[in-house]
Amino acid sequence: MFTDLWEKAIKIGKMRIGARVLCYLIPGLLLFILAFYAELSILGLILLLYAVIIGFTAGFKGVIPAAILIIVASIISINRFGVTSFLNTSVHIAFAIALSLGIGLLRDKYLEYMANYRLTQFGIENANLMTFLFDETSTIIDINKYASDLLGYEKEELIGEEFEYLVSESGEELYMDCLRDMDYQGPLTFRLTLETKQEKKLPVEINCKHLNYNGQEYGFLFAQDITEILKREKDINYLLYRDSLTELYNRRFFEEELKRLDTGRQMPLAIVMIDVNGLKVINDTYGHKAGDEHLKKVANILKNSIRQEDILARWAGDEFVILMPNTDYDAAKLLYRRIKSNCLLSYENGDPISVAIGISVKSDSETEINSVLEEADKDMYCDKALDGENSGEHLVKHMLEELKENSFETREHLNNVRELAIGLAERIGLCDEAREDLDFLAKFHDIGLHMLPDDLIFKEERLDKDDWKEIRKHPEYGSRIINSLRDYDDVAENILAHHEWWNGQGYPDGLEGEEIPLYSRIIAIADAFDVMISGRPYKPARDPEDALEELKNYRGIQFDGKLVDEFVAMVENSGMIKDNQLKDEAINTGVEMEYGDDG
Repeated sequence: MFTDLWEKAIKIGKMRIGARVLCYLIPGLLLFILAFYAELSILGLILLLYAVIIGFTAGFKGVIPAAILIIVASIISINRFGVTSFLNTSVHIAFAIALSLGIGLLRDKYLEYMANYRLTQFGIENANLMTFLFDETSTIIDINKYASDLLGYEKEELIGEEFEYLVSESGEELYMDCLRDMDYQGPLTFRLTLETKQEKKLPVEINCKHLNYNGQEYGFLFAQDITEILKREKDINYLLYRDSLTELYNRRFFEEELKRLDTGRQMPLAIVMIDVNGLKVINDTYGHKAGDEHLKKVANILKNSIRQEDILARWAGDEFVILMPNTDYDAAKLLYRRIKSNCLLSYENGDPISVAIGISVKSDSETEINSVLEEADKDMYCDKALDGENSGEHLVKHMLEELKENSFETREHLNNVRELAIGLAERIGLCDEAREDLDFLAKFHDIGLHMLPDDLIFKEERLDKDDWKEIRKHPEYGSRIINSLRDYDDVAENILAHHEWWNGQGYPDGLEGEEIPLYSRIIAIADAFDVMISGRPYKPARDPEDALEELKNYRGIQFDGKLVDEFVAMVENSGMIKDNQLKDEAINTGVEMEYGDDG
């Protein structure tokens, strides 16, 4: 109250005089008057009271001018009472001044302390941090406004309640262990879930300190709402432990779980390694985006195949791994069959998926878990080797089947090319291995057509220059597709060159003469002959005699002359022309170059 009055001002006429000035002025005038009229004892008492009041109201700095007033009043009183009397009371005056200085100093310290205390209280009340004070029985003594607002209670509703009243069921055990008996030493930090008045869960991080104050036990507890922190942590953990493409667990998570589950209680512990067959074919043929989509489909198949307790993770680029606690080899083999069966179903959906699977089981604690992983990896590659379609051949065959169903590249045409090519190979004395290579080459020599637009493949009008520019890309497409398979590099080279001309006028690389691989030259003759006798959408089929004559016309130009001579002799000697065995009804095969008339 005094400090409030101290800062007020009193208006006298047009003048505004502060209360601090009046505190000195009025008593000073009284002292000055009393110095002339009051008795010495009364004067000394008034001086003492004045000094004490100034100490309480003005503080240490205010006592100094008051002391000067006291001294001035005392000097004036010397004329009345004499020096001797004044000296007798000087001790009392000095004591009064010293007392007022001491009171002023204590007053200043007290006001400073109270100002800091109020500021601290203001900060605690308004800080974004719940603050609780409770006694040795965990009964809440005080709580700040932020806490009461966040919990939805009035402060009076919580004071007197045990802190357990706010703890949710999920956190009661932790509360009993940590806070109920206040038996912890030093600061304690942990996470707990509180329950609001509206019965909503409020996750908080607790920081608690047990203190002894004036012989009483108290607990000071600060709680921070960590709802947003938990969301961020969840996002971070998701990024840390999840594969961004497939949304499965990643290798980091799997390795941590592997360490956690590598215990006797989880044995037998099965590890299943999975490798996706043909991903390189998809990446090279359709692009990496298509490859990513293929991996997602594989991930979905695996997710739908495992048990709830199994842990599925993406191990590497095209590899996945499954951890199966309390699972023996026979049970893991059931998963093997389930995955294979689900992959077969994908063929019916027009998106064939093939995987190689390896299994290894840890049955005793002496076996190192890393060696189990290695065994599963080896078993996976054995499965890949045993699978005839391990490198993605299943995808290429699927492309070929689509080509047969949706274009003019029919089964009859491919079989005819195969028979003619193998017949020519036998006639010129090539070995059995050459027959196998030509068999594969005959099947897939035009697989690159799969990458061309449908409207171009089915175009019934005569092809223009732009059309031929696109058509001439199919050997490169086909070579790239086959090159994605293991052990087919030579076949890919032959597919790339099967439209090269003997005189160097072919495509895509302009090879000439014997620069063109032998098998490419053989396939080119067999393919051209069957195309001519089969017809095109815009041109009728030719008689075999006319087709042979066309081959002769282009010997040494488009085709290897010696091979043309051998081919003509083979066809004429075989009776094919007479019986017309190769001539089926006209088939749409119009994407092959019209030999000698390609625009």
